[in-house]
Amino acid sequence: MTSFTVYLSDPEVPAGLEFAGEAEFQFFENGVLQVADNDQVRYYAPGYWTQVHQGPR
Repeated sequence: MTSFTVYLSDPEVPAGLEFAGEAEFQFFENGVLQVADNDQVRYYAPGYWTQVHQGPR
């Protein structure tokens, strides 16, 4: 199991967004961050996401 936190440059989400379980992330060459969690896929633009911290597997 992998867990990770996506930190955003959004003052309304200072603690970041936490993902766990089967969630996965990947980076594209253009800097876009893709997060797939269950049946939902989210895309974060460069500059909107600032960091990704990955926990234990």
